[in-house]
Amino acid sequence: MLDYDKDKIEWFCKKYDYEFSKILINEDNPKSIDLSIYGLYYIDKDNYLIYLRKNDLKCYYISIIHNMSNSVVNILDIRESLHKVLVLKEIETDDYLFEIIKYYTDNYDEINNSEFSKSKFFSILNNLIDSFSKEIHLKNRLTKFKYHLIETVKTKNQNSFLCNCVPGFFPETTFSFSGSKIVSSFTGNSVEPRQETKILKYLYNKENRKYIGVYKEPSNYDLFVNNKIKVKKRDDEIEVKIKNIYEKNGSFLEVTVTDGINNFKLANLIQKEKLLKMVLANR
Repeated sequence: MLDYDKDKIEWFCKKYDYEFSKILINEDNPKSIDLSIYGLYYIDKDNYLIYLRKNDLKCYYISIIHNMSNSVVNILDIRESLHKVLVLKEIETDDYLFEIIKYYTDNYDEINNSEFSKSKFFSILNNLIDSFSKEIHLKNRLTKFKYHLIETVKTKNQNSFLCNCVPGFFPETTFSFSGSKIVSSFTGNSVEPRQETKILKYLYNKENRKYIGVYKEPSNYDLFVNNKIKVKKRDDEIEVKIKNIYEKNGSFLEVTVTDGINNFKLANLIQKEKLLKMVLANR
């Protein structure tokens, strides 16, 4: 890809507030390629899918059946129409993906002399398994942390207030527990799993644990930074994102914004109340 094309893509993402990241892919290192191309989807502890990230195409299916004396692993290479059965007799851990890789290492010649040698399954799984294991480990820690939070909040607040000012949500939105569900004051409903993970990750950070069950007065950063407002630039009204903010002369603020390409300061200082109205009007 030409540098000009990359610049255009980056500009487009910034202008329309899309999240993006730059990944350097080294073609001599299959691990860097596989981690950027493939994803591993956890159905349950005995069923997994490996898929292409760019179009969600299902590539490999893993199913594990447990018997009294062993575990039988069925691997389906969907693209190549290949099927492989592994019989795991001596299992050292409850991480079955690791056990599959271990089996492959111990039976390398047998697998590579079979029809399944045409499949890239084992090399792809080997490169995905480390990041996936870390993800599952974090998920398990957050689940335990959540139930610790429920007990902590019960002792602090009768209304089960959990927190507010969570990045990625409106700062005035408060969250509370209803049973084991986290409820948003903005919608009145329980949050989606992805939103719940975001809240738990925020509170899991040691720096933020002081806010568990304690209302945080929103700072200027919480109220304004990364919010969008409409401003006049020459003769046009444009939408910009607030990048930085500084208090000047008591209740006045100096505001730096970006239009997706350039950063610039607003020509005049602005009162906090007026800026808040501009933010709320543009939501």
